[in-house]
Order: sequence, then structure tokens, then C-alpha cells
Amino acid sequence: MKILSLVDGSKATSFLAVMLAIAAFLLCGCASTASNGNDQIVKAAIELAEEYRSLGRLEDSIGVYDKALERTYDYRLLYNKALTLANLGDFEQAAALCQEGHGSFPYILAFKKAQAKYYIELGSWNEAATSYLEVLELDPYDTSTRKELISLYSTNGESEKVVEQATILWSQGYRTAEILGFMKTSYPSVASSFDSLADFSKED
Repeated sequence: MKILSLVDGSKATSFLAVMLAIAAFLLCGCASTASNGNDQIVKAAIELAEEYRSLGRLEDSIGVYDKALERTYDYRLLYNKALTLANLGDFEQAAALCQEGHGSFPYILAFKKAQAKYYIELGSWNEAATSYLEVLELDPYDTSTRKELISLYSTNGESEKVVEQATILWSQGYRTAEILGFMKTSYPSVASSFDSLADFSKED
């Protein structure tokens, strides 16, 4: 998000004042019905926290998420708090929060995908691979995640695992030059065999 310039300072101050008033109203428990109130809390908190983040006030942004989470334990608050922690460079806490989020909301695969990226930032390759694999266990046809996993294996020189994952994509119908490229890069000695597969795929 673009940081507001000094020229827009009065607008930024006014916006924050309004948002603080709304957030204070919602976070103090004054919202009406439970369901509608919780959603209002989440939306107001995210908007205020993101405004703080755009201004570089990351600690304040995290404070907003913490306060909102005291009122309603919502996956959107957890995910965005983890993102803000990563912006602060605290990838370890961000990864841990994603683990908490996945434990509470296992159907939200975004937690594991984000966790993998935070582990990569930490240089924890095995943990990152495990996070990607957990996503693929729940959604075997998540092509982008499988490609991320292949890229990770390739970076680490794990040729057999690259071919294993590329073969899965091939069997799922993703018979592209990109997939063949993964396989050929890992095993150049059998490039001719893959070239014949490429010719075959063109005929399909």
C-alpha cells in the first residue's frame, strides 16, 4: 500500500481518528448481534491495522490485531497478523502463528502456504517442504503449490523429489514444456526420452 505523503497528513489524521473511533466502539463490545458484530470487528480491525501498516507503524498494526483477537478469534485476523509479523522480519513468529491458524482452521490452506514461505525466509527448507506437502495432502490438484515444492526441491538439489513431483503433475494432465523442463534439468542424461514425450504431448 502507498504511504501517504506529508501533503495528505490531515487526511491521514482524520481517517485514523474515524477508524480509531469505529474500532474502539466495536472492540469494546458495543456491537449488536454476535455474528454481525464479529464481522464488523474483523473488518474494522483489518482496515485500521492495514492503515497503520501502510504508514510504517507495524507495532501499532499488530496491537490492533491483538485487541481484535481478544474479542473474536477469526482466521482473517490471524493471517493478517502473521503477515505483519513477517513485515517486521519476525518470520519465526509468523510461521508459528500460521501453525496456530491451521490448527484452528484446517480448511484454510493459505496458512500452510504462507508458513512455507516464512520457513524459506528462515532457511528451514525441510519445514517449508513439509508445509507444502500438507497442502497437497488436502488438495492434490493445487498446481501452484506443487510447482513451489518442485522449485524448493530443485534449489536444494533433490533431483529425485523434483522428478517425483513433476511426474505427478504430468499424470494429472499438466503435460507442458515447463514440467518437462523440471525433469530434464534434474536428469539431463535422459533428455532425449523427455523430448520424445514432448513430441507425444504435441500430438495430443
